[in-house]
Amino acid sequence: MRTDGVLPKSGGVGVTWSNVGYEVKPTHSGSWGRIAAWFKGSGKVSNTGEAGENVGPNGGKIVLRDVCGQLPAGGFFAILGPSGAGKSTLVDVLAGKRKAGKVEGRVGFTRSGQERVKIGYVDQVSHLSGSIAAG
Repeated sequence: MRTDGVLPKSGGVGVTWSNVGYEVKPTHSGSWGRIAAWFKGSGKVSNTGEAGENVGPNGGKIVLRDVCGQLPAGGFFAILGPSGAGKSTLVDVLAGKRKAGKVEGRVGFTRSGQERVKIGYVDQVSHLSGSIAAG
């Protein structure tokens, strides 16, 4: 531990993920939920949601399915996609943030040496500060 306030360079941490999937917790569960779903669907029960959305084995919407990737230590990447594509959900899963739904797959962190890996995560903010000025 240094006492001069300077942090030693650590070399970074890499992350790999394979077969990552996420199913949103179903909104209707239990007997009353099944009855409400039956009425909403006019008596129909199926494995697909509105507009052909996938429904998982637990009755929730599948947001991520079999996502794989690798980011080397010191690397940089961007996740691009339309609203609702699962970008934030993927980052939440990779960071180990608790999710209400069902998470599948494997996420691993790589680092030279045998030190325990610690990561930090700052969640997205959906609003801008009123004190920010351009130009």
